[in-house]
Amino acid sequence: MGLQEACDALQKEGAEAACAEACCSCDEDDSSWFFKKAKRDCAWVAKKAKSRCKKKGRDGDGKKKKAKVACPVACCGR
Repeated sequence: MGLQEACDALQKEGAEAACAEACCSCDEDDSSWFFKKAKRDCAWVAKKAKSRCKKKGRDGDGKKKKAKVACPVACCGR
């Protein structure tokens, strides 16, 4: 069983919180997402993830998206 399959199985069992960091390693941050300015990207979110994962920015297509969705690695466990 691969890491993604294990994470999926654990999520079904409700154990996501216990292994959130391991499960996040399967994801990638959206390189096109930003909050108000292009320099406020997922790397910016990661510096203060506790407060910034709640921010709503835009992806490359201009669609609104919360940082915790666009930046799953930066917001891992948040």
